[in-house]
Amino acid sequence: AQAHGAAVADLEAKVGDTDTLRQAAEDRCAELVAKVTQMETAHAEQLAELRREAEGAKQVAPQHQAKAGLTAGDVAVSREAPTELTAGGEKPEADTKATVDVPVATETAAQAVVVTKAAEMAQIRRSLAEKSASLEEREAERDALQAEAEAHVIAMASMESTLEGLEAQLREQDAEVAA
Repeated sequence: AQAHGAAVADLEAKVGDTDTLRQAAEDRCAELVAKVTQMETAHAEQLAELRREAEGAKQVAPQHQAKAGLTAGDVAVSREAPTELTAGGEKPEADTKATVDVPVATETAAQAVVVTKAAEMAQIRRSLAEKSASLEEREAERDALQAEAEAHVIAMASMESTLEGLEAQLREQDAEVAA
């Protein structure tokens, strides 16, 4: 009877330890599920932001190209326009210079606009690439957390199986003592 009492006490201690471990595993799983949910929400928000930025870049690019194209076209027309002649039939120096300088200045301004917009587009592309890399890192972290949560679920199932085995042993020993 004393041996049986000691065995019962030992089994009850193991059952208590298993209950504590199971509760800890359940708590950790709940934490992991909350963290994964939070990460998925943040991921969805960032993905939506990236899509908005990409859409904005797609809409802005044609406008700048059209603006640069019009400016370049205006430059071409200005260069082809005939210069005015003086009363004597000759081109005045100042007017010729002004006619040449205006198209060159316009072309330079158009090139500056194109270069500026190209730099802005490159910056947007870099920003999108950085955010995409950040999202990939978060996806990897989320996958790792999901794997950890699955491992905890498996460990909980194993502990429940062990607990059931211990309870069965306890019932068998109680039956033996009763017999």
